Amino acid sequence: MKKFYFFILSTFFTLNILNSQSSIFGKWTVAEQIDSISSVGSIFVPGFPPFTNDTTILYDTNYTEIQTAADLDNLEIEFLNDGSTAIFYDNIGSDTSNYYYSNNTLELLIPEGADDGSDSLFIIPVSNLTSDSADLLFYNLSLSEYEIDSSTGIISDFITTFTSTWKLTKSPASTDLVITTEVCSPTDSNTVVRLTGPFWNWDPFGGPTAVNNGDGTFTFTLSPAPSADMEYLLVLDGVQEDMVASGTASGNWSCTPVTDYFGYANRLWDLTTNQLTVSGLVYGSCDPCPAASTDLVITTEVCSPTDSNTVVRLTGPFWNWDPFGGPTAVNNGDGTFTFTLSPAPSADMEYLLVLDGVQEDMVASGTASGNWSCTPVTDYFGY
Repeated sequence: MKKFYFFILSTFFTLNILNSQSSIFGKWTVAEQIDSISSVGSIFVPGFPPFTNDTTILYDTNYTEIQTAADLDNLEIEFLNDGSTAIFYDNIGSDTSNYYYSNNTLELLIPEGADDGSDSLFIIPVSNLTSDSADLLFYNLSLSEYEIDSSTGIISDFITTFTSTWKLTKSPASTDLVITTEVCSPTDSNTVVRLTGPFWNWDPFGGPTAVNNGDGTFTFTLSPAPSADMEYLLVLDGVQEDMVASGTASGNWSCTPVTDYFGYANRLWDLTTNQLTVSGLVYGSCDPCPAASTDLVITTEVCSPTDSNTVVRLTGPFWNWDPFGGPTAVNNGDGTFTFTLSPAPSADMEYLLVLDGVQEDMVASGTASGNWSCTPVTDYFGY
């Protein structure tokens, strides 16, 4: 998400909001950004030949520039009614942040709000909100200039004020239900995730198709949201998730409240209590996806006959080139052998394979075949 439209010299700005936490809830559109510069002052010119009278020139100038919502990439801020989650939206995407309101003060974490591009926490005094509009003064700076020209006696005395204000209007309440789920197994552009349930007669191909976000997550938008409670399950490439098996194996039934713990276990969107934005779902599980592995897994194949007694090892600088010093691969029983280094090395690792105590000779192999593509560390003669 792009850096917001800040010219920030301070971490203080004032948001005119009603002294009530409930008034903050909802989505706000930044309808306008009003940037103003005003300069008030004078220039004193002492009398000198051929002019004998002192002269004072007064200045009072103002300049205002207005940027529309379109100029601001249709920026919106949503304060969820959990009292802590704020979401920033624009044409590029969204950023989730945090807010806290207490004692007439709103603390808001602005994504990329600082000059260096980092997130920045702002402390915002709160007052004066209507039900559908607010003003956010996020920049207010006054500079004083007083200068005497020693050679002419001319005196300049100015105060210049810079302000920037967001005019907020309450965004129309969404009537869409947005559900985002994650698939832990690998996905690609051909992966299809659907909903099924009573609304679609439990047809695994009858429910709506999610948008593939390209990062292992998939988003459904039901417009408008259902007008009754919705039981549902997820379907991945035609395979309906088995939440009975998942709950039985893990003991976690938290995401399937409609269940007899034996024959069925269904997810539920509750019309009266669930929000219109549902996230954190995982296909086939009530638990989050496992953390990404930090292991290095290397699988090699031996072309000559192998049996259960065949041993393949690694050797290299990490093991002082000792043919018996490196790790031993798991014999997969099909002529392939797999090493798992946990965690993966923290530096580049040169290595060779050792089969039953015999280190491979990649100089001889490369010389005979002319193929050195798998041995980038070579002088083509000695190693």
